[in-house]
Amino acid sequence: MLIEIESYFGDYIIVGKNYTKKEIIEMYRSIINESNSKSQNFVKEFCLKYSFIVLEEAIQQKVDLVIDLDIQEIYEPKYD
Repeated sequence: MLIEIESYFGDYIIVGKNYTKKEIIEMYRSIINESNSKSQNFVKEFCLKYSFIVLEEAIQQKVDLVIDLDIQEIYEPKYD
């Protein structure tokens, strides 16, 4: 599963096990609630807790979900 995380502090692509959108929403809420995580620490904490890996190189691949930390929304991007 590829997830793009967008925030003021930078954008990241992470890869990990496949989850449903509902599961990702619960995982997101868990990180936010447990640690009062600010956007700059969210990616690190999410990846550590759920065994995701940050891709260091830019990729030109479609992502499954976007987590936008600035507007606190999780959505499936639309591709043509």
